Amino acid sequence: MTNDDTLANRVMAALHRRRRVEEKGMFGGLTLMVRGKMCVSAEQRHTIREGGKLMKSLRLLVAVAVFAVVGLAQQPNPSVQPGGSGAAFDRLKLLAGEWEGKSNEGGQEIPTTTTFRVVSDGSALMNIIAQGTPHEMVTMFHMDGDDLLATHYCAAHNQPRFRFVATSDPNVVDFEFKDATNLSSPTTGHMVGVKFTLLDPNHHVEEWTFLANGQTSTHRFDFRRKQ
Repeated sequence: MTNDDTLANRVMAALHRRRRVEEKGMFGGLTLMVRGKMCVSAEQRHTIREGGKLMKSLRLLVAVAVFAVVGLAQQPNPSVQPGGSGAAFDRLKLLAGEWEGKSNEGGQEIPTTTTFRVVSDGSALMNIIAQGTPHEMVTMFHMDGDDLLATHYCAAHNQPRFRFVATSDPNVVDFEFKDATNLSSPTTGHMVGVKFTLLDPNHHVEEWTFLANGQTSTHRFDFRRKQ
């Protein structure tokens, strides 16, 4: 059996909006992989009808579950749905500007500042906490394919990297630990996550989680946009 070019082209046209669509020869036909997983195979099968006349019949082999190809193509890309990485990055960009706030450490309120700036032609977001002080820390947010990543240049002299994790609340942008550089030991103090809660355009909360000697502590910052 050989693949049918007309049918294959029709299927490819239906899937053109999907990312990571690959063509592979399988099952005697052309199989299309979506995001590394077998989606659908288009092949041509010859059958002999009564009277000896050779006819062509076409079929689609659908992997795992039967679904409408056109319906799949019309689904929005996951990276731009609410809660997806692309949408989360766009929400973080809305924080661009200068902020004033406070953190609570040991029952004492400490004033602090933070700034956000969209840089590199919109491909990255730079955040600076406590700028100009010994506690200054910089975090860079950017996309890596379908993932939203953050690299935190910490005052602890290491650089943890975080990966965005989707939540059920579109106003929460949450990051978990991915890996780190300049970390001498897993027990050395380092940030392991951060969560942004966007309460309104002029008010947001940041919760930074720090790990040292197997114990975690979370520092909460409450920021208001500087007027």
